[in-house]
Amino acid sequence: MVGSQPHRTQCRHTRTSYSRCAPRPLPCSTSDSFSSSRLATRAFSNWSVYAATKGALLSMARALAIELAPRGIRVNTVSPGPIDTPALNKQGLPAAALAGFRADMASRVPLGRIGSDDEIARTVAFLASSGAGYITGAEIVVDGGMFAGLAAAQSANDR
Repeated sequence: MVGSQPHRTQCRHTRTSYSRCAPRPLPCSTSDSFSSSRLATRAFSNWSVYAATKGALLSMARALAIELAPRGIRVNTVSPGPIDTPALNKQGLPAAALAGFRADMASRVPLGRIGSDDEIARTVAFLASSGAGYITGAEIVVDGGMFAGLAAAQSANDR
């Protein structure tokens, strides 16, 4: 587990509801990080349900940040871009197609690569640390500049 106090950080994913993940009362002065997606704030064809659930998660995290702040509980969201995880290998794609997909994704990221799950874990660990003690209700984007690059390309096309 990344971080010096893993018991103080509850990582959430959209597959389960907040109430199911945290049936016990959260301790005071803790950090809670949700995992969302940049697709929550971008419109792409055929991704409406995914984008809606991630958007709802962002909204819920902001509301919880306000509700839980008096107890010293900080709530933030980490929104990854393309990340190399074991799930990527379970898409049922032939090796050549998977390599092509990875290359295509990396070409869309200004940093020129797909991120690692360790980079996301370190971001969550930072949010749980005392160094992030004044951060709550925030969305931390970890996408190698991908959506900044898309926004810049879109602005250039709009001219």
